Amino acid sequence: MCTALGFISPVQAQTLFTTRIINMNSDAIAQVTLDRQGMNTSAGPGYGKQASAWAVSQIIQLAVNSQIGENPNSVASIHQALKVGQGLPISDRSQAIPGDIVIAAQDGHIGVCLNAGCTKVVSNLASEAKFSWLTDADFNELSGRGKSAIYRIVDIALLQF
Repeated sequence: MCTALGFISPVQAQTLFTTRIINMNSDAIAQVTLDRQGMNTSAGPGYGKQASAWAVSQIIQLAVNSQIGENPNSVASIHQALKVGQGLPISDRSQAIPGDIVIAAQDGHIGVCLNAGCTKVVSNLASEAKFSWLTDADFNELSGRGKSAIYRIVDIALLQF
């Protein structure tokens, strides 16, 4: 394949294509997250008091027309799906980008990265039933739980060629 930089191998072309598709998912999730920041989550589980997974699932559905996990209202279900192929783990937080998904240690909470490096995350604020809690990637007020996991959503159908 010929590019502006010269010739690249089919493997390099596939890697570039795959990376762009995955980043497109994050771009879309980031945009919908910004559009939905502050949304009322009282229609979710527990009248919005237990709706972090529900809120993030709503955003993913709108952004990439896909459900992650068998139960979109369960952080554990979403986390399991991300671990087995619907997500790309981001182990180096400096590589996180807006739209990546953040799951608190022990599957207690979930949110969306707002910036590169994922130092800002938005998630459901249970006390107000709003998707408006701004925090860090470890959900700083959920101390003692350990490091959160970060994933980039992968669209399996688009990657099969």
